Parts: sequence; structure tokens; C-alpha cells
Amino acid sequence: MLLRFAFTFYSSSFAFDIKLIRKLHMKIKLLYILIILNFVFNSSRLPAQNNDLVVMLHEETINKLFSAIGEIRGSNHYKLAFIDGKYFWNLVNPKIELLNDSARFTTKASVKVGSFEYMDEVIGKVAVKYNEKTNQISVKVLDAVFELYTIVLGKKIHLKNIQIADYLTTPFLFEGPMTMNSEMSFMMPDSTMKTISAKPVNCKLKINNHQVILSSELEIRDKSSSIKK
Repeated sequence: MLLRFAFTFYSSSFAFDIKLIRKLHMKIKLLYILIILNFVFNSSRLPAQNNDLVVMLHEETINKLFSAIGEIRGSNHYKLAFIDGKYFWNLVNPKIELLNDSARFTTKASVKVGSFEYMDEVIGKVAVKYNEKTNQISVKVLDAVFELYTIVLGKKIHLKNIQIADYLTTPFLFEGPMTMNSEMSFMMPDSTMKTISAKPVNCKLKINNHQVILSSELEIRDKSSSIKK
């Protein structure tokens, strides 16, 4: 009887210990998961290495150049069978649109061929690049075409295509961050001067909605040897 009681007590204690170990194991596992999640969350909040200095170019700034340029237009003579006439065109509200990882040119072309007039919507390709050697962000229209046509006896007659990029050969240029080199002098406790230089390196360009972002690291170093005053 005493032996049975001892065995029952030992079995109950062992079962209790197993349950306790399992609960403890689950708590450790949960704690481990929380630590991992906390690390991932905080890592995602850490700034990228090349975010020391950020230059942003907004699409509104780019489009102010179109306002400054003024009217973009063209004209020429055309010949169709026995018809010898002249055509005129001008761009209405030309602008650059910045999208995620891309850019495009949009405008409306107001066209007059003889007495026939029409409006055509144009969407074109744009290249946005950064040249580290010249320290310039360039925005250039690569391709934007609209059709020049007329109507004769109710029939559409194609005359030619007008390539707007041929009239916008000069890219829009904006200064990058490389001119932001700076030097700072500090008086040290031992009365020596220390000169620290900072300059942007590893510039990377990214196109987001409505803005171009040029981010770079700052290379910071001690330029001076300690000089006594």
C-alpha cells in the first residue's frame, strides 16, 4: 500500500514536471518569436546607408521650365496631290509626370492643316538620369509623336508624324548634391584645431510619384593634423 502511494505520488510529480517544462518551453519560444519580430521591425525602420544626404526634385519644379520656355510650336508647307497648303501646330499644357520608377511626357497638340483643325493627345517617353561627373540630374524627352493629317472628301489622309523630341533636344538640367562639400573646424580641449571634411559619395537616383530622389552617403573624415594655436 505504501509502495503504491509512493509510486502514485512520483507519477503525479513527474506529470506535473512535464507540464511545467512544456509551459516553460512555450514561453521561451514565444519570447524568441517576439525578439525576432522586434529585430525585423526595428531593422525596417533603420535608414539605408545611402540616406545621409537626400536631394529631392519635384515634378512641379521641372514643369516650371515649360512655363518659362513659353509656347512650343511649329509650321511648314505640305503638298497633297494638287493641294499645296501649310500646317501649324502648338503644344497645350506640356508637362513631365513622375511615376514610380518611370517618367512620361504628356501634352495636347493643337493642329491646323489648311482649314481643318483638330486636337491630339500625346504621351511620350522621358529619361531621368544622374551624371556623377557633371553632378547634374537630366530630364529629357526621348519620344513623343503625334500624327499630322487632314480630311479630304470625308477620308482621313496621313501627311506625316511630328516628333516633339526633335524640338526639345536640350535636356532640363538640375544640380546634384556633389557641390555640398563642406569643412568644419573644431577647437579640441588641448587647444589644437581639428578639421573635418564631409562630401557626398555613392549617389543613387530613384523616381517616385511626383518626385526624383537622389540619395547619397556622406564620407566624413579628419583632414587635419593637430596644429597648436
